[in-house]
Amino acid sequence: MDNLGKKNRQQDREKELNKIRQYCVKKLEEIKFPSQEVFLVSSYRMNDFDFSRFCKVVESDLSENKRHVFNLSLPNFSTDVIEMKKASLHQKILAAAAASFVAGASPIPGTSLEWDIAILVKTFLEIRKSFGLDDESLERLALKVGKSVEVLKAEVKNPFISDISTASVMRLIATSVAGAVMIAAEAVQLIPIVGSLVGVPVSFLTIYTILRNSLDEFGKSAVRVIIKATEK
Repeated sequence: MDNLGKKNRQQDREKELNKIRQYCVKKLEEIKFPSQEVFLVSSYRMNDFDFSRFCKVVESDLSENKRHVFNLSLPNFSTDVIEMKKASLHQKILAAAAASFVAGASPIPGTSLEWDIAILVKTFLEIRKSFGLDDESLERLALKVGKSVEVLKAEVKNPFISDISTASVMRLIATSVAGAVMIAAEAVQLIPIVGSLVGVPVSFLTIYTILRNSLDEFGKSAVRVIIKATEK
């Protein structure tokens, strides 16, 4: 009986929403508005109504660069948005790896590793903010959903996400296979000419691998936070 009642309420809800849509379409037709496509959205319940469909329609009309900017600007209100952001952040990862590629050509020993660490810190911070996992975003979300920020932060299981710094990135490099390759390449740079030839591709692949492998972990944390935030 409970399931039947829930189904009936859902059907009644859809009927009312369709009435609203039809009313809006009628009014748009009356003023001869060029498009009569209507989306019902709520700033308080973004994971409800037509906001996801609206985002997909807008996204389909944008160029690739604008699409990435649009995706990253979206609030984290559903797992679909997280997946969209992951796809766009992959482009940011490629850009970071390309910057490392350029820095890797430096003939001065030690500078390539310093640049790589700086690039990783900057990119990790941008990824964290894009997924709404920084303190400011979590506090804003906690206030919006009426839950304590500690409850939301508890869903960020990986301590690295909450503590991104030069020191933590260096520890990440030291404990990863890709990082070991990076350090070895830095040692090879002590050899003139050969060092630069080795360092350039290694820097690109290492930065790309570290960021790509971490992206999923950031995404999983973002999904857990969303689920906890919308939990009744």
